[in-house]
Amino acid sequence: MAYTSLLIVLSLLLVIVLGYASAIVLLYFRVKHHYQRKQLRFYRLSVYQLWQFYLEIVHAVVVMSYWLVFKSNRNGRHRLVDKTQPAVLCIHGFHMNGSCFWGLRQALERQGMATFSVNLGRPYVDPKKYVDSLHTALEESFNSHQQQPVHLLAHSMGGLVCRMLLQHYPEDIHRIKSVITLGTPHHGTQAVGDFTLPWLKEMFHPHSPLLHQLPEFSDMAPQLPVMTLASVNDLVVFPIHRALLNNTTQVRLCTISHMGLLMNPRVTRRIVRWLNC
Repeated sequence: MAYTSLLIVLSLLLVIVLGYASAIVLLYFRVKHHYQRKQLRFYRLSVYQLWQFYLEIVHAVVVMSYWLVFKSNRNGRHRLVDKTQPAVLCIHGFHMNGSCFWGLRQALERQGMATFSVNLGRPYVDPKKYVDSLHTALEESFNSHQQQPVHLLAHSMGGLVCRMLLQHYPEDIHRIKSVITLGTPHHGTQAVGDFTLPWLKEMFHPHSPLLHQLPEFSDMAPQLPVMTLASVNDLVVFPIHRALLNNTTQVRLCTISHMGLLMNPRVTRRIVRWLNC
């Protein structure tokens, strides 16, 4: 009986792994086809690289699930640090929360930086609620750091919320030292089509009126340093130019997944280099 149960469990795990792998491969070829159809440059992955890419996604899912369970109640500062060092407020993306930055925050704090994160709230609500949550978190982080400006580090949708923040609370600019966005669909993403949930179309469709009317950072705060970082192999926000903004420091990477942007050492090094400038 025990042997049979073990076989059933292993068989189910194998089906899940193979199914997930197939979905990733199919999505990869869909994105590749889009780049080719639009005559855009695409970084083709070898079979080995595609396998590594899949493992990165699985690793990110497993690790972030662990953080969600065991680290979600630790969204304040991890520990006291030198107040003269940079302070970073992390803003998560869609269907996530502040716990997804746990590993990246630890890496930054090893560099002597103070880190904070915000839980924007549940998905599929009025985006203004996300803006209000970020406004409150920014005020708290600013006051906790001796009223010194803090860096905003945003993943995916979080970058859009940062732009909405300056649109609705322009006075917050004095609390912000710089902005970094990772895989943010600044110009929407082709992953969201015409036949999807209205909320998703409003937030992420390439032809969304909300996105077209949302000012860029350079329009609202011309002197604010901004870095927009994206991966050409991002299967969630594509093509890559939709994650980049004009008048910003644009960083293009490859072989990194959407969730991998929160965990990849190359991304971490870029962030640390930016914050230490």
